[in-house]
Amino acid sequence: MKIQHRAIQDEQKMERRQEILSAAQKLLEDNGPNLPAVQDIATQAGMAKGTVYLYFKTKEEIFFSLLEIQVQKWLDEIDKVLEGAPNEVSVDQVVSVLYQYVLNRPYVLHLTNIFYGVLQPKISPKAVSRYQRNIAKRVYKGGRSIERVFPTLKNGQGFHLLLSSYALMVGFWQLAEPVSTALPAVKLVGIVIDFNFEKDLKEALSRLWKGSLTP
Repeated sequence: MKIQHRAIQDEQKMERRQEILSAAQKLLEDNGPNLPAVQDIATQAGMAKGTVYLYFKTKEEIFFSLLEIQVQKWLDEIDKVLEGAPNEVSVDQVVSVLYQYVLNRPYVLHLTNIFYGVLQPKISPKAVSRYQRNIAKRVYKGGRSIERVFPTLKNGQGFHLLLSSYALMVGFWQLAEPVSTALPAVKLVGIVIDFNFEKDLKEALSRLWKGSLTP
């Protein structure tokens, strides 16, 4: 009975934790890049502010957990498309999965962008180390799948290709975020910025992958 009771308690805790993360995600999606306050998250989740702190020590820990989950899901989507046999998976399919996932969840790239400056200082070194190890393992696994599907790649190149793709997406996001504020100043010197995040990222990823796969 004690074991069963403990299992129920653990399940309830996981559900409550997920409610907090879902509330934080909803606020990010609706209100833009500024991290909402813990009180706003608690209100969105329908619980007291103190309850949130039973599950997360800081606001930053909430968004770190959200980032960790979403990056894992992004890698899951990549794994799915790479399950096909060689000659059954196209570069366009992989590129589409790479950018569509974050395109539908732009807050993921925003959280990645502020990870080192905003989130990491408020997270325990142990949790950060665990996150980095887990992501490295997943990227390595994905890299091996890429090499299996695209046999022109040598050992280790799939890992670096996936890593480069992620870096490219984060870099493009950094360019996209400040464009609206930088544009007026740039116009003063006669320079016109024509930057379309979705279109330009897709083209850049496509060039990266097709170039890497060319023997």
